[in-house]
Amino acid sequence: DYTNGVAELLLEPSSTNNIKYSEDFSQWALGDSNLSYNELDPKGGYNATRLTTQSTNGLISTGGIFSSTPNAVVTFSFFVKNVDSTQTKILVRTNITTAQFFVNWNDSEISSVSVDVGMSASFEKLNNDWFRVSFVYTEASTSQEQRIYTNNNGGGSSIILWGAQVEPLEYSTSLIETNGAIATRP
Repeated sequence: DYTNGVAELLLEPSSTNNIKYSEDFSQWALGDSNLSYNELDPKGGYNATRLTTQSTNGLISTGGIFSSTPNAVVTFSFFVKNVDSTQTKILVRTNITTAQFFVNWNDSEISSVSVDVGMSASFEKLNNDWFRVSFVYTEASTSQEQRIYTNNNGGGSSIILWGAQVEPLEYSTSLIETNGAIATRP
């Protein structure tokens, strides 16, 4: 693997990213928000996207609900950098239930995360104020949708997003980039 520009052995299982557009957030559904592009991403390129909400209901969503397996444990992860939000809410909606977790910000640092009962969340601090957050939950139905809200306090706040992934594992693996189709790393 050459992810960091240096040859290294990648030891992780096969996995599938069930999100069709892992980095192109223009393909996701918007709700009362604006997107701006060409932000610096964690790999040093300019492929990240700034999400700025216009109201308390501002969000970005995977939009089309994709198929999943009931009672399967899955992990939703993405890379995020705070601009001026106090809280980022991640919501996973199915046709049966809704699960959510919150990332609370103290400027550019994550001060805490909280989740619904029976789920887990974690975060990893990266370079340049980037974090990778992961949310582990059990599927309740055969379809799901992921939503990311920034700051429920009235709008106008921003976060920068990159590298979204939903995979059928109890933990997140390295990003499997997608651009229009679900992809599997052998």
